[in-house]
Amino acid sequence: AMGKKSKSKINKPKKPKRNADELLAAAETEVDPQRQIAMYSTAARLLRAANQGNTKLANAMGRCAECKVSVGDEDGAKSMLLEGVGVLGVGNDVDLDQEIERISAASFEDVSMASGFYLYLGQLSIAEEALAFYRKGLFILEKSCCKNDKEQAMEIRKQLCAANCSLADLYMTDLCYEPDAETECEAAINRALDNDDGVVADALQAMANLRLSQSRPDDAVPIIQRAYERIHVGCSALARIVGLGVDDRKNDIEDDDEAPAPELSNVDEVNALPGFEFRCQTAKILLECAAHLSNTENPQKDTSKVNECAEAAVQVLASLLAQDDEVIEIWYLIGCAFNAFLPANAEMAKHHWDQALEMLLKVQAGIEDEMKFGNTDDNLHEQMGEIKGQIEEVQEKLGSITTAGTEEMDEG
Repeated sequence: AMGKKSKSKINKPKKPKRNADELLAAAETEVDPQRQIAMYSTAARLLRAANQGNTKLANAMGRCAECKVSVGDEDGAKSMLLEGVGVLGVGNDVDLDQEIERISAASFEDVSMASGFYLYLGQLSIAEEALAFYRKGLFILEKSCCKNDKEQAMEIRKQLCAANCSLADLYMTDLCYEPDAETECEAAINRALDNDDGVVADALQAMANLRLSQSRPDDAVPIIQRAYERIHVGCSALARIVGLGVDDRKNDIEDDDEAPAPELSNVDEVNALPGFEFRCQTAKILLECAAHLSNTENPQKDTSKVNECAEAAVQVLASLLAQDDEVIEIWYLIGCAFNAFLPANAEMAKHHWDQALEMLLKVQAGIEDEMKFGNTDDNLHEQMGEIKGQIEEVQEKLGSITTAGTEEMDEG
């Protein structure tokens, strides 16, 4: 009798097979990346068999590649993207003239997808290989003829700006020892600035970063301030939420228990903010500029310029704190930013460094526990060394505050 019961299940009518469009639509809302990969792959197989529309097929491959990256299969993603570029047939001819002809004849959608695939391939690759992919993506964008339509032309300029920023970054990292790295880097940033849309801060930040690495901090200061101008509305809106808005600190910190939590303002600007890593770098550049300005030998040291950089750093870092208050480095850097003011805001610096120290000690205790329970992972010793170094650094910072005469501003 047992056998019979289970048999009836097998004869249930099968679900009708989904066609490619249904699979693509379902994949968009699917949360499990492995299932998404299966859906996109099947959709791609069906589209290829039906031989209808390369754009749709390549798009499915691109989405599938993104999912593969999210589950850590970068090699699988790269082969998928290369296949996608082959499907689009843009920018992969051996003959240069033919290639230019095909690019200029291609639709806007195909151009931006093909260049996007190459730029993504560049991000998934290192050194020379990444360089080749970035150059290919740039070549497609430069030779595209979608410049007549105003909106499309703007979109292509945006992509040119982003691609050149990626290229510049490659010359400051993987390829920094190449003989022409500095000139190539600067040329890429200048091309990015030529295509700057006045909204995104990437090209300005890249140039400020380059100027610092060239030991030209005086040139870096106005550039990073312009970059900050572009993101300051969103940053300040988030800073107010964690009580670090510029106006929040004019009042006493004592009575903030009764105050209602502020509402988030400027939601659009907040949503348009660049990513966490990017803003963390903005803050570090601002802090480096503040440090440079405050230790210039110049007797007419410009205090207001130092404080502008320090305040901007506080706002940017507070926007990160509002998004994730468990990143120890952010607490530490906010302490550094308050300490960078002239005169230093010792109370606020101490508050944030204390918090960073407390978090580091927790991490240290966690690692010690793991070691006690016989986890002999070499990584743990390395982590322990790092954490100890960071604890010492924060303790040193805290020590420098107390010796700097905080006794005078005794609670009173």
